[in-house]
Amino acid sequence: AGGFRVVEAEALLGLAAVQAAAGRSMLAEGTARESQGLYRAVGHVTGEAVAAQFLARLSGRATG
Repeated sequence: AGGFRVVEAEALLGLAAVQAAAGRSMLAEGTARESQGLYRAVGHVTGEAVAAQFLARLSGRATG
């Protein structure tokens, strides 16, 4: 089950990147947070950090 959750989290983070590129930053933020939560649930520290970095960049893009 953990392996599937990691794949799901990766797919969600990829979807968030597409949403952000399409200018849907609020939708992308929610999707990235869901991805981060899945990574956290399975204890995937690196994935969680990548999702956090994505969220930080998304936040920076939205504010400046």
